Amino acid sequence: MCKPAWATAMPLTTHIEDRWVDIVPPDVPLTSAEPLTIVVCAMLLVALLAIGFFFYRRPRQRARRVLRRLARDLHRSRLDGKPACFRIRQCLREGFGQRRLSAVPLPPASQHDWQRYLDKLAQCCFADTSPSVSELDSVIDEALAWLNTKAVET
Repeated sequence: MCKPAWATAMPLTTHIEDRWVDIVPPDVPLTSAEPLTIVVCAMLLVALLAIGFFFYRRPRQRARRVLRRLARDLHRSRLDGKPACFRIRQCLREGFGQRRLSAVPLPPASQHDWQRYLDKLAQCCFADTSPSVSELDSVIDEALAWLNTKAVET
C-alpha cells in the first residue's frame, strides 16, 4: 500500500514549541491615567451625585415641582378641581414638613395672611361646585409663594 505524499512529509514526533511558534502573546495594556487622577475623579463624581441628590430630595423643592406639574395637568384638563385642591394641601404639608397646615411656623407678621390663604384653600376644597382653573391657578401661585417664605426656627 502506498502512502500519500503529505503523510510522509510530516515527522511523527514534534516538539510542542514547534507547533505554537506563530502565536504571539498580547501586549500589556497601557495605563491612561495615574491612580491619583482616578481617585480625584471618582471623589468628584460622588460629590456631584450627593449634591444633586440633596437638591432633588429637599421637601420644598419637591413640593414646588409637584405644584407646577399640577398646574400643567389642570390646563391640559387631566385633573379636576376638587382633587387638585386636596393635592395642593398635601404638597404644602409635605413642603413644610407639618401634619397640619395651621401648625406651620411662619413669622408673626405673615400669620394673618397665611390663615386667610388657608381659608381660601379650604373654601376651594369643600365648596359645592368645583373651582375654576383660573381660581386654582391663583391658589397654586400663592402656594408656590408660601413655599418660598422662610419658616420660623422653633
